[in-house]
Amino acid sequence: MGDRFDYIAYLNGLTRFVFEKDQLVNIAYERGLTNLSDRSEVTEEIKDHCLMDLYELVINGPWSVPSSSVQHEGFRQDVGSETVTAAIIENLKTKLKHLYKKYGEDEKAAGISEGGMSWVNENSLFV
Repeated sequence: MGDRFDYIAYLNGLTRFVFEKDQLVNIAYERGLTNLSDRSEVTEEIKDHCLMDLYELVINGPWSVPSSSVQHEGFRQDVGSETVTAAIIENLKTKLKHLYKKYGEDEKAAGISEGGMSWVNENSLFV
């Protein structure tokens, strides 16, 4: 029998964003990826719900992440810093809203703010 389905690699490949392994493992268990033996078993619905989870992590997570390195014996993984812009967040919100509507989750779709930016005067906090 061949190698078991690598659900972490699968989830990592769905977006360009970098996630912590624990987050990916949680999504994999919640969406049933851990029970699959081959990528061909991933349905469109499972993939879409995984994307929803990943988009939510980006939208609700920190918008700036410092670079990091992990090393174990001869293996080393370096991840560069990443900054998510307001434009990227709005794009993800649009995609997320579409997926919510596709699966009849209209209440969640309506709960996504349309966003908008406003300037904050940091000096006003000290007046």
